[in-house]
Amino acid sequence: MADVEVKGSPIEGLGVYSAQPFSAGQRIRRVNVVRELTAEEPLREDTGERIEHCGYPDGRVVLWGFPDRHVNHSCDPNAYEFYEGDAIFIVARRDIAAGEEITFDYNVNTSGGNSWPC
Repeated sequence: MADVEVKGSPIEGLGVYSAQPFSAGQRIRRVNVVRELTAEEPLREDTGERIEHCGYPDGRVVLWGFPDRHVNHSCDPNAYEFYEGDAIFIVARRDIAAGEEITFDYNVNTSGGNSWPC
């Protein structure tokens, strides 16, 4: 995990921080997808799984694992999710300095979920 590190965030709880600089358009990392959520395998809130830890590729709901589940929301994010086949990548929206918190706009990929205020 040399590309990012997880530590306390002023936004909320834990955050994902760049361990090196990234250029706009550069792939930061491939998202660690734990599993797809289905009626047979629903979200398990008793184990700490949260809807905020999910992605929505092709109408499916997938649970993100560590460290990616800790990317926080921003109304002016420096990164975004990019879907390519079955893979999800975190991509720099603009240049990101080493040590900077990596953020998404959660509203961009919402599929009937919660709306995040800006």
